[in-house]
Amino acid sequence: MKYLILILTVILIVGGNVAKSQTQSIGIKTLEKLAEMESDEFESWALARGYTYYFIDKSFDIFDILYFKKGQKSTLAILLNKDGSKYGGANFQTSTPAEYLAIKKSCKINGYLFQKSENINGVINHTYTGKKYDVYFNVNNAKEYLGYSIAVGRK
Repeated sequence: MKYLILILTVILIVGGNVAKSQTQSIGIKTLEKLAEMESDEFESWALARGYTYYFIDKSFDIFDILYFKKGQKSTLAILLNKDGSKYGGANFQTSTPAEYLAIKKSCKINGYLFQKSENINGVINHTYTGKKYDVYFNVNNAKEYLGYSIAVGRK
C-alpha cells in the first residue's frame, strides 16, 4: 500500500510539472526578448521551438508583422519596420486560457502595473505598463484568432 501511495504521488508530481510546463511555455521575459529580436534571430528562435512560418501581414502603414505558428495552439509574431528591421514589438496568441493567465501573472510578478481596460472595436483590451514596455491583453473569439492575445511593445 505504501508503494502504491508513493507511485501515485510521483505520478501526480511529474504529471503536474509536465502540465505546468505545457501551459507556461512563454513568459513575459520571453516576449520582451522577442520584441527586441531582428527577423533572422526570431526565425531561428521560433523554428528551434517547433514553430513554423505562417505569414507576413503587410496591411499596416508603418510596420509589418511576421507570424510563426505551432499547430492550432499558438502563434508568435514580431513587428518589423517596412525595410525588415526590428520595430520593437511582439505578440503571442494562444488557444489555452491557462497559458494566457500564466503570462498575466508573470507580468504582475515582474513589476508590470495595470493601467486601464478599454473597448477597442468590441474587444476589451487590458493595458499593463512596465519600465521599458507596455503589455496588452485581450480575449477575442473571432474566427481568425486563437482566443487569447498578449502583445508587448516598447514605450
